[in-house]
Amino acid sequence: MPHGLPTRLFAAIEKYESLFFTLGATSLVLFLGSVVIIPIIISQLPTDYFVRATKSFRELNPLHMILRALKNLLGLLFLISGLVMLFILGQGILTILLGLSLLDFPGKPHMQLRLLRMPKVQKLIQWIRKKANQAPLLIPGP
Repeated sequence: MPHGLPTRLFAAIEKYESLFFTLGATSLVLFLGSVVIIPIIISQLPTDYFVRATKSFRELNPLHMILRALKNLLGLLFLISGLVMLFILGQGILTILLGLSLLDFPGKPHMQLRLLRMPKVQKLIQWIRKKANQAPLLIPGP
């Protein structure tokens, strides 16, 4: 076989075999996790989740502050996973939306509504809730 691109490609694959295996395994886990976990979470959201007011961090007692911090860490994990899923197998947009829903940051409601108002995202979310025998999410108009 001539020494060209195929030879170099196979050499690179052999050299980074463990990296490719790790990326493949991570992709599979994220995909399976997104297929199972995200619909469960979406179906369990309260119907008014996107229209109700939340307490500020200073109004919470210490235990709720810790829980809110843990919720934000989980949200960050989902956000990063969603960004990764945009390039590998998985439900990237829904995972990003879930991550943003868990995070507390300025401009959060605007970003959530922008994603929620995307027709394909809204249709998928409402379909998941319908399959789980849940009422549709209330999504504020423009």
